[in-house]
Amino acid sequence: MELLNESFTISSTNKDTSIYDYVSRAQLSNTNTSIILDYHSVLLTLIPNTTIELIITEEELNDYDYVMDGMIYEIEHKDNTIFTASFGGLLMKVETKNNIIGLHERMEIRVGIKI
Repeated sequence: MELLNESFTISSTNKDTSIYDYVSRAQLSNTNTSIILDYHSVLLTLIPNTTIELIITEEELNDYDYVMDGMIYEIEHKDNTIFTASFGGLLMKVETKNNIIGLHERMEIRVGIKI
């Protein structure tokens, strides 16, 4: 099941100030959704003020520049839907106005990014 498939602008990254050698954190946004995403900065280069395609799904992903497998561990339903996932210690927090049906804790997901 596809949870999200949208274009995002990279608002910022902390690649130059990260305390880890190979992990950076990016802030992504569009009109409906904001994402904070940890990523392996050697395998993926994200440049602020550029656009990427990002998908969050339960399905296998093949045609993406960068893919992570993980699990949703926290969900909040307020004015927006907020969920947090871990990918072997790399974290992602999504806040969206979209109504995502079928979202549940311990859900195994994949994130794919196309530059």
